[in-house]
Amino acid sequence: GVLYNYTQTELMQYPPLKESTTYNIPSSVETIGAYAFDGCSSLTELEIPSTVETIGNSAFAFCSRITKLTIDATKNYSMYSFYEVTSINELVLTGTGEMYDYRRGEQPWYSSHSSINNVTISEGITSITKYAFYGCSGIRKLTIDATKKYGSVSEFGSITELNLTGIGEMSSTSWGYRSLKKIIIGNNLTYISNGAFRGCSSLEEINIPSSVTFIGSSAFSECSSLTELEIPSSVETIGVNAFYGWTKSQAINIDNTEEFVTEHWSSGWNSNCDAQIKYLQ
Repeated sequence: GVLYNYTQTELMQYPPLKESTTYNIPSSVETIGAYAFDGCSSLTELEIPSTVETIGNSAFAFCSRITKLTIDATKNYSMYSFYEVTSINELVLTGTGEMYDYRRGEQPWYSSHSSINNVTISEGITSITKYAFYGCSGIRKLTIDATKKYGSVSEFGSITELNLTGIGEMSSTSWGYRSLKKIIIGNNLTYISNGAFRGCSSLEEINIPSSVTFIGSSAFSECSSLTELEIPSSVETIGVNAFYGWTKSQAINIDNTEEFVTEHWSSGWNSNCDAQIKYLQ
């Protein structure tokens, strides 16, 4: 079986020939010893509980089949703990507070930098540090709290799918990546910020949930690949030039009356927009 110290605060050895694809590390564990999982080639999913403060060198070395890693990004874990773990494609970052400021190429998941394509940043993370995703040029899917202001992250520049979570108003972060094809806006977001998706020229699919009451100026400008957009009746205000550059081949379907829109939305909400506009009430 799995070997612990007497108080079960240190996981010392995991059977290398154990055939299980997952293992739930108990929340009592504070330390994972050096070489504890070395060569455990059956593991495909690994979750490090936030109670773990220390992971020894080569603790997960040569765990060659791990495809999903869940790990607290606020902790100072060494990349050498995951030596030659090169197969991670889904990375879930947990924790509360600022992400640890890893040095270039020393983030714990760096050995998988060329294979990571799906990243989730939990709502407890308040910052993204400069080299957190250094070398991770293959990220295509991102789940992130839209209410926080993270700044520019160049490694997100090629994502094709964006899942925005959080509660309340979106921050002023711009998600205008030309590579984006699909955006999912979470059901607890109420405010789409100015210019939020400006320049998403490849965007083909996006939802506006009924929680949204405000859409900012230029929010969907130059989204030239969207064929149509549904605006729910919950939207009370839309800013100017929200659909700048839209053409006659595009359609905006509004679940409200023309009278309501005229009275409540900005007078220039559809300025520089040639899209077909349909009122559903």
